[in-house]
Amino acid sequence: MVELSDIDRVKKWAASKKVNEHSAAELIRLGYDSIEALSCLLPEDLTKSKIPIGQQRLLLRAVKSTFPAESGSESNMAAIEQLPATSPEAQLNACATETIDGGAVQTGSGDLYVQAITKQLQQQQSLPLGDNLNKHQGQSTVHPEGTQDFDCVSNIISWKDPQIFLKSSFNDVTINFYDITDFVNVHMSGTSEEKLISDASGGQLIFKSGPVKPKLESLSLCQWSSANLSIMYKLLSSGDLPQTQLLDYLSYTARIYNLVASCDMVSVFFYDREYRQLQKQHKFRWGTDVPHLHSIYLRPKGFVKPQTGGSKYQTTGPRPGVKHDISYASHTSDEKPKIISPMGVIPKPGGGIRLIHDCSRPEGSAVNDFAGNSSKQIFQTLDDATKLVTANCYMAKVDLKSAYRSVQISKTSQQVTGFRWTFPDGREFTLFDRKLPFGSKLAPGIFHRLSQAVRRIMSRKGFTIVAYLDDFFICEHTKSRCKEALNVLITLLRYLGFAINWSKVVDPCQQITFLGVEIDSSTMEVRLPSDKLAVLKAELLAFTKRSHASKKQLQSLAGKLNWASAVIRGGRVFLRRIINCIMRIKRDWHKARLKGDISQDILWWNNFISSFNGKSLILDQYPVTSVATDACRSGAGGFFDNDWFYVNWQCDFPFAENLHINELEALSVVFAARRWAKAWQNKRVLIFCDNVTTVSCLNKCSSRNATLMSYLRELFWLSASNNFHIKAVHIAGSQGSKEMTALDDIVLDFRCHAYAESTKKTYMTYLKSFVAFCNLIGIPVVPLSQENLARYIAHLSRRLKYNSLCNYLSIIRILHLEAGYSSPIDTHLVSNVLKGARRVLGDVNTAKLPITPKILFKIFAIISFNDTKDVAFWAACLVAFFSFFRKSNLLTPSVNDFDPDRHLSRHNVFFREDGVLLRISKSKTIQFAERCLDIPLPAIKTLLYAPHRLYY
Repeated sequence: MVELSDIDRVKKWAASKKVNEHSAAELIRLGYDSIEALSCLLPEDLTKSKIPIGQQRLLLRAVKSTFPAESGSESNMAAIEQLPATSPEAQLNACATETIDGGAVQTGSGDLYVQAITKQLQQQQSLPLGDNLNKHQGQSTVHPEGTQDFDCVSNIISWKDPQIFLKSSFNDVTINFYDITDFVNVHMSGTSEEKLISDASGGQLIFKSGPVKPKLESLSLCQWSSANLSIMYKLLSSGDLPQTQLLDYLSYTARIYNLVASCDMVSVFFYDREYRQLQKQHKFRWGTDVPHLHSIYLRPKGFVKPQTGGSKYQTTGPRPGVKHDISYASHTSDEKPKIISPMGVIPKPGGGIRLIHDCSRPEGSAVNDFAGNSSKQIFQTLDDATKLVTANCYMAKVDLKSAYRSVQISKTSQQVTGFRWTFPDGREFTLFDRKLPFGSKLAPGIFHRLSQAVRRIMSRKGFTIVAYLDDFFICEHTKSRCKEALNVLITLLRYLGFAINWSKVVDPCQQITFLGVEIDSSTMEVRLPSDKLAVLKAELLAFTKRSHASKKQLQSLAGKLNWASAVIRGGRVFLRRIINCIMRIKRDWHKARLKGDISQDILWWNNFISSFNGKSLILDQYPVTSVATDACRSGAGGFFDNDWFYVNWQCDFPFAENLHINELEALSVVFAARRWAKAWQNKRVLIFCDNVTTVSCLNKCSSRNATLMSYLRELFWLSASNNFHIKAVHIAGSQGSKEMTALDDIVLDFRCHAYAESTKKTYMTYLKSFVAFCNLIGIPVVPLSQENLARYIAHLSRRLKYNSLCNYLSIIRILHLEAGYSSPIDTHLVSNVLKGARRVLGDVNTAKLPITPKILFKIFAIISFNDTKDVAFWAACLVAFFSFFRKSNLLTPSVNDFDPDRHLSRHNVFFREDGVLLRISKSKTIQFAERCLDIPLPAIKTLLYAPHRLYY
């Protein structure tokens, strides 16, 4: 009998079921190229094809009649692929289905697959793993009750069954790669097989095959090696493996052997199969690393399942969350996930646990590493809620149950939500999540957009609410209006398919807790709960006694302080340095020293909290709008409610004269708060300012500029002490004023660059000497009388020679010209004093001796040419000698002072046949790069000390 291929069998089966050739070809194109694959056909798969509707129905009926044992469970699995929602007519107290995690799920007994998984989780039967491995591909028995035995489910899901868990994700029949099992000698292990496929025309249709192809998990390392060499020969013969890539293939083979030495051999074989298929599809070079395959396939040799215990990430028994999600089709094992993430268990404050996907591990190839930069989201806060609160109003609250689990994700995204779960009986499940997982970087942003959509729908219905992820806050003037809004919101959420946490739904009242803070409309107060406030006080007290803290501990403290900042106005400013410290720490267990600014912030919080009663009045609904401040180079001023102030920087605060205009603007706001803080108590204050940077810093309560941050700390200390909230509003100044300020900044920048850095350092030395003299005799720096200048010359003559003394006087000329005064040096008195000093001190210049050939010979005699440092020093001596370089062009005072434009570096050296050319673009005589100085060092073959020899 002629052996039929898998595709021929499919075609023959289709012909026997009256399916036309075009539909059969389309079926094969979808990847159903074997009878075994046909048994997995789902109705939704045909919607992606070009098969006519009539042929689709004929195919489904044919599959159902051919595979009656498998079709029942598969059809039910297809049914739960949908995401139904409750009907628009659904009432609050009754519905035909149970709303669970995003939609209505049928609670009947039709889904045998789900029933079997649920039953297994409930009973936690302990079956030997070896017995399960002998059951494959839908073999089932019948219980006395008449239901199917789904013990085969465990080994279908088991990682040791490669036909399901390690099934290739590329089902396209056009990808024909060389599989290891196709090159194993089948006569050594194959047996004949015959299988009943279908009943046709009253008889049985039976196909017989030759030797069965061995399964990959049954191969030995020797068989794999032989097949690998056969594939290499085949690739070379067909031209798919160029001769230039032969070493790459051999290197990949060596890697497989290394993996076998450290990992389970069967897992390495399946890793190799998937790698070969990917290489065939994407044509990358052999040996290219594919990180995801390691996490999906490779298992350590002698793998021992971890014991349940204290670790957060652990293999554990069935939890209610896993059992619940499998029961309602949130988790499924229909396909192999491309990324498998660790699972985490987070305890809930009110009891119970929350399962999370640790989508940040392993570092570098985790789900979050490929998420990209998500768009910035602006979340509503407690302040948005308190703005709605009026005296004796009514409030209500709705909370969603497992909010993220109400959102189904696309099939493309489901490929990266995989995880493994091992039960106490030893059976291991590999599943992927159909719902939005906790732990995903993008999950908060996705759900935020959904909750804001609900808020906008409520707004169109005439109700204003606040939505913070899964928490919804309602505030209305009357109880009946608040109750109506609550009913509308609950009906809307149920209609959209969200699951409501009924234990946290709060009916209309005048005292409510929202985002962990108590809101009381009868007293118009916001309060921190006493138990949480006590915990915060104890933690702050403990931190004041610490010298070090881990990143995890600092994160816990920062979270509590951020929560308290919702009631303590201005407290967030004293949190900034703690957050900056957390951002610098890489690992959770790494520690930081608590000193300096961080210690001061923690001490401020501890001092404030220790005397804080946890209560704060809700700010006045109508803000103060009559505050305006402004600043310029000469002074600053402010206005509020017919009161005003003015400061002159030179007279009142001389230290502020050299500050940037942004800092001056912020300082003017601090002056306003100092003056009117008592008048702003329990109010919202709008400050109008024409400086964009100052407005941004005030509204963000932070700045990267240390000076600005110090002003903000004082400002918000006043805010916290007097319970007022500042919001800055930008007002555009006149265009001419803006242009003038911009031009002034450019002028100032040009003046700062008028002198070279070395000249600035020299003048700074002269300035310190002159200021010290002025302080000594108690006189102002400018203007300087000619008598006092004569005294300064006498003061300098005690320690300086005449030429140095004249240099020190140059700073006096510059100071007077900058201040708009004439220089006192040009007076008759000063000229006579200088002439006398020159006669007494003398005017002899100390000559600097040049480097001569004789000195070079002496240096050469002690140089060790085996020492690279000596060679570099000798090269510097020769270059300086032959090029007549200044020391400043060749050597730098320190590494930090190196300037590639001024100091000789590699890009300034050009090698030519006749020698070396050195090019200098800046020097003492070329300060503005107006030209380049080329210095040739010719190749003098007869000269032993020629510098060009050291370059070859």
